[in-house]
Amino acid sequence: MMLLIAHRASRTMTGREETRFHDHVSGCEACQTLASEPADEDYWRWLSRVPADAVEGAELLALPMVDPIVFQTPTELASGGMGRITRAVDRRLGREVAIKEVLDPDLRPRFEREVRITARLQHPAIVPIYEAGTFPDGSTFYTMRLVPGTTLAGAIDKAPTLADRLRLMPHVRAVADALAYAHSRGVIHRDLKPGNVLVGEFGETVVIDWGLAKETGKPDDVLPARSGSPHLTRTGTVIGTPCYMSPAQAAGASVDATDDVYALGAILYHVLAGTPPYWDSTAHDADALIAATLDHPPTPIATLAADAPADLRSLVERAMARDKSARFPTATELTQELARFEAGQLLVSRAYSSRELVVRWLRRNRFKVALVVTALVAAIVVAGLWLRVSRAADELAIRERGERLTEVYGEVARQAYVIDRDLLRLETALEGLAAAAAAALAGPEPAPDDAPVYFATDFEDPVRRPSDFTGKTAYRFEVSVGHPVVAIAPGVDRAQVLPDIRRLSPLRHHIRDMVLDAAFRQGPPPLTGAAATEVLLSRRSPIDYAYIDLPAGVHVVWPGIARLRSDYDVRKSSFYKNSETQRGRRWGAPYIDSTTAHEGDDLVLPCTKSLWSADGKLLAITGVEMTVTKLLTTSMRMTTRTTLRVGLVDARGRSVLDSSVADQRFATSGRDEAVEFSELDLPVIADAIRQKREGIEEITVGGRSIVVAFVRLDAIGWYYVVEIDASTLGRP
Repeated sequence: MMLLIAHRASRTMTGREETRFHDHVSGCEACQTLASEPADEDYWRWLSRVPADAVEGAELLALPMVDPIVFQTPTELASGGMGRITRAVDRRLGREVAIKEVLDPDLRPRFEREVRITARLQHPAIVPIYEAGTFPDGSTFYTMRLVPGTTLAGAIDKAPTLADRLRLMPHVRAVADALAYAHSRGVIHRDLKPGNVLVGEFGETVVIDWGLAKETGKPDDVLPARSGSPHLTRTGTVIGTPCYMSPAQAAGASVDATDDVYALGAILYHVLAGTPPYWDSTAHDADALIAATLDHPPTPIATLAADAPADLRSLVERAMARDKSARFPTATELTQELARFEAGQLLVSRAYSSRELVVRWLRRNRFKVALVVTALVAAIVVAGLWLRVSRAADELAIRERGERLTEVYGEVARQAYVIDRDLLRLETALEGLAAAAAAALAGPEPAPDDAPVYFATDFEDPVRRPSDFTGKTAYRFEVSVGHPVVAIAPGVDRAQVLPDIRRLSPLRHHIRDMVLDAAFRQGPPPLTGAAATEVLLSRRSPIDYAYIDLPAGVHVVWPGIARLRSDYDVRKSSFYKNSETQRGRRWGAPYIDSTTAHEGDDLVLPCTKSLWSADGKLLAITGVEMTVTKLLTTSMRMTTRTTLRVGLVDARGRSVLDSSVADQRFATSGRDEAVEFSELDLPVIADAIRQKREGIEEITVGGRSIVVAFVRLDAIGWYYVVEIDASTLGRP
């Protein structure tokens, strides 16, 4: 068998690889054991039984030999610094494919890594690989989906007006989605540009050319520099394409996901402006463009695309910030902002003026405004000129009153944006936590020393609890912000669930960073360990709690506390039940926190997301939470005027919560039960909300005239409702 496998394998290996293969097999005990078996089976079956740890990565598993006759009439489509792409028909399956070949033998290891990386990425907007192999002449190739059409660069060139180019925004969104997925799989593209995005004849968007992609956690590679063209990828110390590379990438520094985010911003810049960054002010050669990137930012997008939507210009500015910490920390956040723009929602990353918010409301309610204007014009015509003199004073008062009401609505709309921003921060954090939890549960169990676990009983013991456990905090009880606490439902065998608990233990670092990120709109500033801990203990983040729950009855919650009851079963909680049969992100009803002292505790607003296996099995439920008191006293509090009451109302006109419960304590049953919603006690406003209206109304309640403004929150579909004493606005 040894001779058979060596003979068959050598037919697809280079000389160096064959030498390595023989050296490995001759020194590997597992391979020697298999080699001693009778040679009565195909060599590939023998290979399939070689232990995974007996082969160092994919390098010893050479690509198969393929006869070029299987590809009919190859026609060259493009060539670049690393390879050539041809169009051909695979005779075996009768389908058209694109074939990419490496041109330089020295680049073969890098080319094979490109094959492995691209094959790992299974996403509708990432080019799929069909086959990889070698031709008899020793050249290496892979086949991929052929996408008839053009590149995004070509589509931009064919779009002379801004209106034409804005029609390309769905492709930019698809690229962002693909990049967010790749980052979640630990892959950074490093050469994102319009030329590496295919736009199909039927609207497809496909990101190609992962030849410079880097796996996170692995060292950067260096390749010989190939071209001085501004359109071609440069390799060597500087990796990427001028115009689309960040300052750090242009300097040859190690890159991370935020450098791909910069490239996404540069693509959006190109779409809006019609030219790449720096193209209007710099000589069109690679060295000059790189020097410009290192020296100064490009011409502001507002200068080149003044008529472009302000929301899109703000996304460009943040994504292309020269300071990494000022960019979107992940491609997912940029993707979510693009989705909000498409849906006509407010962006989380941008502050709006009261005027902009009022204008947005007027645009969203054009029909209502048109009816009002028409009615006013008709009334003026019918009334006649003689009424204008007698009613001049009243009209002036009404106009002033209307201006005051418009001002109030603008202030309420601006505050609604603040609420939306904080709730969307929770949603963004939850998506990251869910992705991290899914990866952790699918990974190997870490060693005990690398994955400390503190159960509820450990927190109750002064000797065994974490060393950072402290009462010097804005929480109403002692906490550990360095370690979560683990609660196991009664009757659950700890030994059976311990492996999954250990897999989740490293997420304590992710959770700390997640809560810190949410505390700062532009990303956290550089913080020392002590400064970061102070931010967490002072509860400056909108996130108060985070957790991962397992169907076996395991509750892993941050921060770690010593107040979980011994009979606590997370599966009976309202937030768990809200997601155990529902996929996707879900906002739940406020519930009474069971980690309560004898005097009762706060209401908590949960946002959860369930994780499912491919066969439909529930794997976990992740969640982040904000206390109702924090929401009412921070995001929901009007700072510009005195209010009678503020609250949240669901789309069915039911009161979710209002300012009367701020700082109120509630007795708990220990099961984290949700509060019951009740009908809003303002029927006119409840009816308007059920009709999906937004606006401002003046009504009488108990003989008192009040003004009520109500604005929909895009994040959760509830309404922000503010009540103000009408007498504070002047006479009607």
